[in-house]
Amino acid sequence: MAVKITILGKVHDVGYRLFLLEEADRLFIPCFDARNVKINGKEALIVLVDGEKEKIEEFIEFIRSEKPEKAVVEE
Repeated sequence: MAVKITILGKVHDVGYRLFLLEEADRLFIPCFDARNVKINGKEALIVLVDGEKEKIEEFIEFIRSEKPEKAVVEE
């Protein structure tokens, strides 16, 4: 199951990519990529993951409920 996730807010320079990579590793998600980008002048993090459906669903729930301490997620 391949998924593209976009996280908007104060997500650059707060350790967000490493934070998510560690969770992807914990869940044994084999394909992970995360890039800092700007969308309409706002900070964004684009995450691409691919793996077993239940692992990806667990990863998405983690993203919805957890974030690095200094991050501010708007959407």
